[in-house]
Amino acid sequence: MASLVVAGDTSGSVTLSAPAIAGSVTITLPSSSGTMAVTGGSPSFATLTVTGDATINGQTVGRGNGSVSSNTAFGASALANTTGGDNTALGAFALNANTSGNVNTAVGRSALRNNTTGADNTAIGYQALTRNTTGSFNLAVGEDTLAFNTTASFNTAVGFQALYANTTGQYNTSIGYQAGKANTTGSVTAVGGFALALNTTGTRNVAVGGNDGAGTDAALYTNTTGSYNTAVGVGALKVSNSYRDWE
Repeated sequence: MASLVVAGDTSGSVTLSAPAIAGSVTITLPSSSGTMAVTGGSPSFATLTVTGDATINGQTVGRGNGSVSSNTAFGASALANTTGGDNTALGAFALNANTSGNVNTAVGRSALRNNTTGADNTAIGYQALTRNTTGSFNLAVGEDTLAFNTTASFNTAVGFQALYANTTGQYNTSIGYQAGKANTTGSVTAVGGFALALNTTGTRNVAVGGNDGAGTDAALYTNTTGSYNTAVGVGALKVSNSYRDWE
């Protein structure tokens, strides 16, 4: 038999019933091109078993492209994975380019989108760690945190655009709105809104003290390339760009 069509009229229904006592209804489709579509009305299932990833209203639900049993994918184009395991991707394009990276968690649209082999990363927020490729052991919480990080590892960024421009700088900790935003290759510790916001390549700097306004009073706010500075308190070394200074 080539095909079987079961159809109702415009106001009817089609029902496939399992035996009342025990049993199930199984629909097997051709493995090469078969699909099943449930449309119209309000279909309901007591139990629905799908052996591959499902697409529900444009959202991928399942394990991702590699079908690795320890992976979880939810979102359009989430987790285009091949061999990596223990990954969780929630959001459109989350972990989209991942190949063999393991133990990554991406929550938010485009979080860890370009990650390929980087491992043990956690990205929560829109475009958090979105350009990361091979960097590992990074934590990014907040929109655009560590957005330009590519290969750097061991960074922690919490707050809107914290460590936003960091590319290869490692062992950075930035907590606060735009803390360490301009840092690219330096290794810094910035705590407070706008702290070390303009630092680019300065390294071994510590700034503790934020600012509620434009940020000009944040600790080490204007420092760009100065290194080995420590500033504690609002306005501390806010105009410094020197070497081995403290306040």
